[in-house]
Order: sequence, then structure tokens, then C-alpha cells
Amino acid sequence: MKFVALVSGGKDSIYNIMECIVHGHSLVALVNLCPPKCSDNETSEIDSYMYQSVGSEAIGYISNALEVPLYQMELRRVSHCRRMLYRQCSNDEVEDLYDILCRVLSEIPDVTAVSSGAILSDYQRYRVENVTRRLGLRSLCFLWQRSQEELLEDIVSAGIDAIIIKIAAFGLTVEDFLGVHLSSIAYKLRQLSVPPWSLNVCGEGGEFETVTLDCPIFNSRIRLQSEPEIVTHSKDPFSPTAYLRLRNLLLEAKPLDEVCRTPEQFLSLKGKHINVENTSTHERSPFITPFERLKSISLKTCEEIKGDFINAMLRKTNNNGNNDNQKYDECDRKSINNFARSLGNGMYVTSNYYGTGEKVDEIYEATEDAFSQMKNVFALNEIKPQQIVQFIVVLSQRLSPDVFSSFNEAYTGQLNRWLEEVEIDSINSKTEYIDSYMPTRVCICVNSNAQFIQNYQIKTWY
Repeated sequence: MKFVALVSGGKDSIYNIMECIVHGHSLVALVNLCPPKCSDNETSEIDSYMYQSVGSEAIGYISNALEVPLYQMELRRVSHCRRMLYRQCSNDEVEDLYDILCRVLSEIPDVTAVSSGAILSDYQRYRVENVTRRLGLRSLCFLWQRSQEELLEDIVSAGIDAIIIKIAAFGLTVEDFLGVHLSSIAYKLRQLSVPPWSLNVCGEGGEFETVTLDCPIFNSRIRLQSEPEIVTHSKDPFSPTAYLRLRNLLLEAKPLDEVCRTPEQFLSLKGKHINVENTSTHERSPFITPFERLKSISLKTCEEIKGDFINAMLRKTNNNGNNDNQKYDECDRKSINNFARSLGNGMYVTSNYYGTGEKVDEIYEATEDAFSQMKNVFALNEIKPQQIVQFIVVLSQRLSPDVFSSFNEAYTGQLNRWLEEVEIDSINSKTEYIDSYMPTRVCICVNSNAQFIQNYQIKTWY
């Protein structure tokens, strides 16, 4: 797929571009939302729930280094809808992203996906996915929920040369961290990730921000010709807040053999990373094939399920002398009218809901059919969508971009409308509305002969 990358200039958005290329996608443009310029024509930092504003002066150089066009726009709005699940709001900063992506699509209509470097923030991910869904685009977010210790090692091993451009956390000082190359202090960040500091090693808690000066996909490296200006917001001796304003940047050409642009080139990369004690180095492959990633996820999922099972058994053992859970489950069994099976501890799995279509391309209708059945049963049993923990979906079709796109459009549309309906009902009835995280989803495609009736099966956990 052809994709545009949402970039702040930091390590995460750049590394995700590299992951997209490893997965066979093609970068065609960069998108950046930057803070308005001050009266002295300098950029300033702004408080945004969505976007990194420091380092925006380097974005044009990054675009030139990648040799792709840049679509950049000053932020005109601020955050208004601050609840977890975003609801379209005309004066919210999320709509700035919608506007600039509309411009991209008008000029590059064959773009089908958007890359972003989100790692942990559900707040940001939901908003990016809200915009991409409305525009019929796919969200490419390969860093999502990755182990941050491993991710930091992969970023450094991949040859990303980034510097710390902002600090705002206990343990980070201007002298030791601001303007320092990430590769030289990665082990220090690991050391600060344990108490009493408890730093997020990738800066996902806003502890620090980075700007990328070089990486294997850059055709040129960015040089700082003069010392950046240090802008200090807080001089707290234990937890200062300061950032760099970059000046006099220069692009310097690189030898062709230092540039990677194909999946094969990325997969062959080997990097060295210093361990947390800073006493030895080890070789690391920062990228793996999509198939290897699926195998890795499968193993980690089994380990997680095993851990959950052991914890559940321990809780059951500890509660042997307490009949509260048993009474709770018996009470709930009566109230759900046998439409779901109890798993204990207040968790249930529902029966299956099927949607059908007589043609392969009717997956959208089949999805809506199954979802409609489920909503009706849930309504009869007074179960709210916020109570759903996970969906398990089986599509009896061979996986393809068109099949998944049709399914995903129907699924996200139905789920978001359902949540909005419940919120509106709570407002009208003046009852409390409980915001929630989106339920997780497991989607399985099963190969079948196209002449068979296609069906969509959905099972929910709550």
C-alpha cells in the first residue's frame, strides 16, 4: 500500500516508517502539524494532547532527507473532546489532522494508509483511527504495545541517530540528557526505569522528546551547524523542564551503501547495543519478517494466557473459604437468561452471532447483520457495550486488503454508533455515562471456496 507518515521528527514515527517498508508498503509523503510561529518568526512549544511540537523546525530537513513531499500545517485548534473515545468535534485539534489528510488525498488520491508512531497512548490511537476511518484509510501502527525495553534497543540497533530535544521528568537533567544522542544514553534510560525514578524508557509518559538526525532511510544526514538554544520552562533541581530550539541545520549527503529502502536491506541490518550495566555489547537484528512477528506474537500470547490462568487459579484457591464469587456468578447466571456462559469472577462468553452474504463481496452486509443480532440480544439482557472486553471474529474468506477493509469499516462503524447511542440515551435519561476503553479484537480469516455462502461469526467476552 502507498502510505503517508504522520511525523513529529522523533524516533518513534521514523522507526514506524521503517517497519512499514519492511512490511512491503511504500512511503509517498510526510504529514506534520506544527505550532504557530511567534512574533520573532521562531516556533514555540505548545501544550497538545495529540502532537509533539518541539523540533518542528527539523521536519523540512527530514522530508528532504527522505526525498518525499511534506504536507505541513500550523495547528489552528486545541483539544476539546478529552474523553478517551473521541467524538467528532469541529473545533478540536483532531480535526486539523482530518483537514490536512483531506488535502493529501486530493493531491495523492492513491494513498490508502497512514503511519503513526503510537506506542502506548490509547488517547492518540483512537483519534488517529477515528480520522482514518472517516477517510477510508488504514492505520499502520507497528509499534503499538511493543515491549518498550525491546523497542528502545531496536530503535538504536536500527541505526536511528536521534537526540533528546526535550526533558520533563525526575532524573533527567539539562547537563546530562538535553541534546545528547539517544544511542549514548540508552543504558541510562534503562537504569532510570526502575524505582525511585520509574522512567518510561521510550518517553511515552512525556518524560522526554527526540528529533531524528539520521537513519538508514535518509539519503542525507542532518547536521547542527551551531549550538541549539536552550529554552527552560522549569528550573526545578530534581525535575527540570527544558527543550532545544534548533538553529542552522544543514543536510549532508551520504554514501549510497549507507541507505536502505527495501525490506531485504532492513532485514539484513545488524546493530550493536550496550546492555543496561554499560559493560558489554551484543548484536541485535532490529527487524523481523511479518511471519516471524506473527510467530513471536503467538508465543507471547500463549505465555500471557498461561500467566492469566495461573493467576486465576491462585485467586480461586485463595477464595476457597469465601462463597461471594460463587453467589455472584449464580446471581448473574439468572439475570442473563442463558445467552452467555460464565467463566467465573464475573466474566462471561456469549454464544456466536452469524451474518451471511451470498457473494464474496458482501462481507460488509454480513458484518452488520451479525452485529445487529448481537446488539438486540444485549439490549434484551440490559448489557452495555462498555462491558465488552473482547470480540472474537471469524471470517470465512481468504484474507485480502479488500475483505479486511470492508469488515473493518462495518465493524468500527457499528461499534462507534452503538457507543454513541448509549451515551445519548444516558444524557436524555440523566443517568451516568461510563466511558471505557475499546474492547480488544481477534480477527481470524478462514480460507473457503468462494461459491459457498460467506458467513461472519462473532463472539464476545464481557
